[in-house]
Amino acid sequence: MARDNSTTFDGNTNATTQATALLDSGWLLVAAIEFYIDYALIGVGIVGTAANALVLYALIIYNARETKKRMVNWLIINQNLIDLCCSFAIVICLSIRVSNIYTGALGYILCKIFINENAAVCLLNSSVINLLTITIERYLKIVFPFWSKKNLKSWMIRAAIVFSWIGGILSIAPLAFVTSFVSDGICQIFQLFWDNAEIRVGYGAWNLISFLSSQFP
Repeated sequence: MARDNSTTFDGNTNATTQATALLDSGWLLVAAIEFYIDYALIGVGIVGTAANALVLYALIIYNARETKKRMVNWLIINQNLIDLCCSFAIVICLSIRVSNIYTGALGYILCKIFINENAAVCLLNSSVINLLTITIERYLKIVFPFWSKKNLKSWMIRAAIVFSWIGGILSIAPLAFVTSFVSDGICQIFQLFWDNAEIRVGYGAWNLISFLSSQFP
């Protein structure tokens, strides 16, 4: 008796079609969720920018009034300034991402600096460096008050502030510029295009130890 293969073929086709439709709907759901999350993060970034700007203004006014009575705590002001710039950079990065501007010379620059979150990560690392500096400075002033008063100079504080910005930029910016590019009108983020797996793992371990682990006690 001849076997009817048409029914089997139609059943496989229907199953494949249903699986494809289910997969497509799943990707659409993920894309929709990511879309709304991006806009929610933009709102959080705007609130954070406004709050940091208000705090920075209050710090500057307060220190301007008290500058004759005591030293201005430039590290705290610098920390708030970095947080303000970081919040603003996050808003810019997410706004550019949802606008899908990837083509032309402008798209190339935006890809290198904002779409791959290069600017935001640089400022986050600068914030970590400055927080570590504040921790060391507070420790010295509390545990060794006489020694710190004699040896902790204002030029050291200024040098630490400059280093926090330079260190944060150098921690990620060169790598982001080299490994991010625009291909077929799409910004290819650096994390996906490292040719050397050992360098990728090594940098990830160094970044984890240097910046992420320092944010936890």
